[in-house]
Amino acid sequence: MTAVRFGGDGRWLASAAADGSLNLWDLARPGLRPTPLRGHDLSIAALSFSPGADPGHLLSGDRANQHGCGACLTRGRTRSCCGHRSARL
Repeated sequence: MTAVRFGGDGRWLASAAADGSLNLWDLARPGLRPTPLRGHDLSIAALSFSPGADPGHLLSGDRANQHGCGACLTRGRTRSCCGHRSARL
């Protein structure tokens, strides 16, 4: 793991790795596998959720200063935004 971040509402956890993988965990549904988010080829150095109790967006940045939104989170669903591709929860 190169970065881990909890969303402000405590429901979401994002984890990133040196291989560029980024996973979004729904902690309200512990039996589910994480949602993989794609868009980085290099080690992810930073993660951040938008501020407040509603996570809104997950931002990620890799070692080459590539960045993007990993997910747009609304009402328990996630959708792709800012160039990343994601599965729907």
